[in-house]
Formats: sequence, structure tokens, C-alpha cells
Amino acid sequence: MKKLAAFFVFIMIAGGAFLLVLNKNFAKDSVTYNSVDVSKSSPVSGKIFRVCVNEFSKCGFVDEEGNIVLEPKYETILDFKHGLAIVTQRHENFGFVNEKGEIAIELKFSYVSDFNANGFAAAAKEGKYGIINKSGEWVVEPDLTFMYIGGFNDEGLAIAVDINSKFGIINESGEWLVEPKFEQMTWSKDLILALSDERWGFINKSGEWVVEPRFDTIHGYFNENGSTLANTTQGVWGLLRENGEFTPKPEIKTITEYLYGAIAQGTSTSGIRVLINAEGKVFPRNFDYVGSFSNGLAMVWSENKSKGYINEEGEVAIKAQFEDANAFAKNGLAAVKTEGKWGFINKSGEFAINPSFDDAGLFFDNGLASVAVGDEDGEHLKWGLINEQGEWVASPQFGEIWGFDKDGLGFVLVENGYGYIDQSGEFIFFIDETNGYDDRVAKNRKGEIVWRESKIE
Repeated sequence: MKKLAAFFVFIMIAGGAFLLVLNKNFAKDSVTYNSVDVSKSSPVSGKIFRVCVNEFSKCGFVDEEGNIVLEPKYETILDFKHGLAIVTQRHENFGFVNEKGEIAIELKFSYVSDFNANGFAAAAKEGKYGIINKSGEWVVEPDLTFMYIGGFNDEGLAIAVDINSKFGIINESGEWLVEPKFEQMTWSKDLILALSDERWGFINKSGEWVVEPRFDTIHGYFNENGSTLANTTQGVWGLLRENGEFTPKPEIKTITEYLYGAIAQGTSTSGIRVLINAEGKVFPRNFDYVGSFSNGLAMVWSENKSKGYINEEGEVAIKAQFEDANAFAKNGLAAVKTEGKWGFINKSGEFAINPSFDDAGLFFDNGLASVAVGDEDGEHLKWGLINEQGEWVASPQFGEIWGFDKDGLGFVLVENGYGYIDQSGEFIFFIDETNGYDDRVAKNRKGEIVWRESKIE
């Protein structure tokens, strides 16, 4: 298969993912392509799926049988929010598509936000920002009042920037509810992280200080325990709580990295490497590398040593014993390698699926994991899917399995093309490159051609 000039990225969001297709050669390529719908369009009566057909990020929608619903010609299609999804062409023209795969608002804006529950979105045209409704009509005409308007939350509030580059909060009528006087602002759950006179604090939705601005650095968001790490303007690190209470931790000298899962790592005043947990507890970091926390555990290892896991108290939860390992998935299983083979352990370190694979990935949110088997030497791998009992759901037949999106489609590569599979491993939309890159076709679940690439000099 010809190497793709694009690369596909699954971005995980709230238990799901959306697919961006990024092209690293777009500006260099003088040849354009035209996608052709060959009459297998479909009326929508059920679920539709987002698919992309080539490195120019030509994305559209297909139905459950892989028939074209919306011709794949858009660079990006984002997730649906309140019935509409943002679509773009050349990252310059923005509009919306509805859940039937129809263009609901023409691509006539230079910027849009998602719609909120009340049916309002921010939009821009010719450098001027305003507010639109779900018909694409201006409810607040675009002008130079705003340099930027962020997305509206369901309470009808949005962060906006005025012509003096000051941040404030507006309502759906474009009126300032919190006057623009801050240097930066960003939402943090029900509060707003704000910068005033080069000092960080938190305000409420009325613009009143809940946490006074006296910090040089705040690790942006409060965790589920209502705390975060902050550094005062005097250089003192400590634990900051939502009520403004600050507990200094003088033993912390620097924070070098924030790890997903409310854990940070840094150095102590005595010069040793430390970890700091969500409650501000500081403990020695006895490993060269610490991965991000997932399901309460993080993978740890040292140079030329085995891998294991620690918990959020810094204690060894599973001793270092594996040749290689992955993070724990939401179902509490992690892929590990021992004696040259991969299997899956539970959070007690016991094998739930015995090591018998030549490679393995993470369990996806749908309860399936990608695993690979090869020849006698463990090479020439083919990937398939197993369930949580280690049973094959899709036999090893794919060159790569890159993940499943939140709608249940997996993206895979094979020798003569690439495409989208359902959770049984069956292609519902396959881009066939058997006859070469310039003569690619897309096929539906039945193998019928539903799209063709034609070259235009």
C-alpha cells in the first residue's frame, strides 16, 4: 500500500473520540483531486458515521451500510452538539451539518463556535465577531466590538475579548456581564481562572474574586477533590482549594511536569525528585520515568529495568517485573509483556488474559482490545480484536488498528487500502487502493463502489 501523505489522529473526549485528518504535504502538492459520488447516496433513516477518504481531509458521512449520505469533501467535521456539527473547508470556511447529514448552515463564516442548548453560537466574518442562531442568521451583528468570542455555555455565557485585548464575559445578546478588564480568562468548571496585573486567581460568573489574584502559577483546573497546585508571587508552592484556602508546601522547589490524574512531579528543596498527589502529599520519585495516571495507577520504570505500577500515594501497587507495559484502560486491564509475549493484567497484577500475543494495545471504551500475532519469529504482524475474556472478535487480518471513535467505528489499515470497521471487524466503508493511489475507490459494506477519486491536472 502506498504510504499515506496524511496522518490520522484520534482525540479522546469524554469516553469517545473524533478523527482529524491532517495533511503534512498540502501546500506542496500541485495536483488536486475531485471526489465523485457514483449514485450510491442514501436517504437517512438511522445512524450516520463520519468518514474521511484521503489526505486532503475529505470528510463526509455514510450510513450503517457505508452508503454516502454527505459527500466527503470537507476538511474537518467535528462532533455534534445540540443537533449540529461544525464543518470546514480549507480551514477557512465554517458552517454546520445536521444529524441527517445535510448542510444546515452554509460554510460562509471564518470562525464559529458550537451551539449551546439555547441555540446560539459565536461566529466571525471578515474579521468581525458576532452571534448567530441555528438558522445562521445574525442575532448580534458582527462588528469591531469584539476581537474574539468563545463558545457559549448552556447558561448563555461566553468569554469574549474586546478591541483592547481585555477579557470579560458576555451574554447571548452581546452585552458585557463582566466588564473586559482581565489579561486572560479560561473556564474552570463553575469558576473562571483569570489573570489580573500578571497575577492569577479565580472569579465567579459575576466577576467577583473567589480566590484572590496572588499566584504566579496555577495548575489550571481544580481536580475532583477540589484542589490544585499553585505558586505564589513569592515563589512558594502549595495546595490551593476552591474556597481559596492555600496550604504552603515549602518542601517543593519546582514543578517540572503535571501528569494526567491530578499528580505532578518536580524537585524538592533538598534536591531529590518528588511526586505530589491530589492532596498535596509529597513523596520521593524512585524511578527514572513515571507515566500518566490512569484508573488510579501509573506505569513506572528505570533505565534498563522492568516496568511496574504505582498508586496515587506513590506506593508500589504492582512490582516492576514486565519487559514492557501499557496504561490501564477504563475496564481495569492493562497490556504487559513478559517472556516475549503480551497479555493483560488486572489492577492486582494478576493475568486476566494470559500472555500469548506478539503485540497488544489498549482496551478501547467499547470493551475490545487490539492485539497482534505474527509468524514463528513474531514478525509480519497481523492485528485483530479480542474481548475482555481474551476471545477473538475479529481475527488477525489488519496491518494496523488505530482505535474506535465514540460512534463505534474503528480505523484500520490493510495491504491494499484503509477504512472503517464495525465492532465485529467488518468493513462498512473501505478505501481500496488496489489499482493505485490515483485510482482509489471507496466501497460500502456490500463491496459496491460508492465514491471514486478522479485526478485533475
